[in-house]
Amino acid sequence: MASATPAGAAIGTATATPSSFANTVTAQVVAVTTTTPSLAYTLGTSAQLVGPGTLKDTYAGTNTSKASGSSGSSFTTTFDLVTAAGLPAAPGTYTLDGCSLSCGFPIDSGSVTVTGAPPVPGTVSTPVVVDPGGTATITIPGTGFAKDETISIPRPGGAAADATFTENNTTSTATSLTGSLKVGSTVPAGVYDLRITDTSGQVGTCRGCLQVSGSTSGPGPVKNLTATATSATTATVSWTAPTTGTAPTSYSVVVSKTSQTTTDSGITVTVSGTSASVSGLAGSTAYFVTVTPSAGTTAGTPSVTSLQTPNPTALSLSASKASLVAGKSVTLSGVLVRAVGSNVQPLVGQTVTIAAKSDSGHVSKVADVTTRSQGAYQIKIFPRTDATYGALFAGGPGTNGVRDAPALSNAFPSVSVAPLVVAAAQRTRLGKHATVHVLGTVTPNEAGRTVRLVRIDGTGRAHTIGRATLSPGSHFSVRGNVPRTRGVYELQVRISRRLGNLAGQSATFKVHRI
Repeated sequence: MASATPAGAAIGTATATPSSFANTVTAQVVAVTTTTPSLAYTLGTSAQLVGPGTLKDTYAGTNTSKASGSSGSSFTTTFDLVTAAGLPAAPGTYTLDGCSLSCGFPIDSGSVTVTGAPPVPGTVSTPVVVDPGGTATITIPGTGFAKDETISIPRPGGAAADATFTENNTTSTATSLTGSLKVGSTVPAGVYDLRITDTSGQVGTCRGCLQVSGSTSGPGPVKNLTATATSATTATVSWTAPTTGTAPTSYSVVVSKTSQTTTDSGITVTVSGTSASVSGLAGSTAYFVTVTPSAGTTAGTPSVTSLQTPNPTALSLSASKASLVAGKSVTLSGVLVRAVGSNVQPLVGQTVTIAAKSDSGHVSKVADVTTRSQGAYQIKIFPRTDATYGALFAGGPGTNGVRDAPALSNAFPSVSVAPLVVAAAQRTRLGKHATVHVLGTVTPNEAGRTVRLVRIDGTGRAHTIGRATLSPGSHFSVRGNVPRTRGVYELQVRISRRLGNLAGQSATFKVHRI
């Protein structure tokens, strides 16, 4: 790998295509367009990447050639983004120098962004043990490691100087990060996560891979400590019992932004066995969770992990109609926003799930809809007679590494549906001793339910004159007696109200007693 450094400022501008590529590509061809075609054409071309940031690595181009017929206005070059030690280039923005023959004198300058997957540390079975103020060699398995990562200890009240990491670029690889870790002298005894940050700010966390030693006669540190936010204000914490020291008889769990000994005001922690539930958290906030096992009155070695609550979100839902007849449509609409303090931002391009809740409490998915401008969404549905409706946001990637919390709309607002009842008399003219015979159907299928044939008197009062049970196909056949007095009588077929929904009734129809 070349290590030349530009000797002077570039006199032109270089533009690269592509302007961004991944560090997993070890032979990336880049086309460079130059604003100094005469120099490039006369003196020849070469190129190099320098950076990113304060890094001094230089990724020199090879196989450089001028584009055919371009009169020197452009050329292509190949970059090998793997160092001599075998590590990929660090993610970040590099200076691109277009050069004449040698990059000792760049004639053009531009930039190229190198991307890469974030560091993803694997599981460490045994943490590295180090004294406060001491230094230890640490090896972390995983993926996505590149050059010049930094390591810090996220701990309550901890300063950035809690740990100093010197990466060994001879032994490190993309799947194994190796180096020397010096721990600050003020770091208390305990088991800690290590936060690994690459040069573009991407972060990975090695859970429980550092133990700062301290004398204790109680239980050793708990294992497999995890803290997971379940909403913007709640979280669950879990762990397994220590495998060293005396057997614990109890555990204490502290959740705080700064302290390892006192839970922040307003937060409630309920411990049950080797887990705990946490409520009263603030959204979009970083916390530390400290679990300390105890044997009687003897406290053991604490373990610390980090917890990031997601951004609070809010999801509204309204219906264009509060009630309707089966077979008619209703429009459900609402807005999804991120609400951090007084800052409310619409969430655009997110998936909102519309769900139906039956009378028995069963919840099923109706459809997915995508939020549009201002976080608004809208969908037309045909409601069922046995359900009410709600909207759910499952959470999203958020911003600046903080996820957006899930959200449930106002709990299943009522969109009441009345069954559609269709009825007609077989004969509309009846003799003195004849009964009226009415046929019809109910939509949607309400098989097994009872319908009533009613006579409506002059005051509007309904008198039941017959009953029938809906067939498997939701049809009915019902007979009833009307007064023997001659005249015109108004009839109707009705079905009673169901839980959460309306009663249904047919249009009125008339029969003549002759």
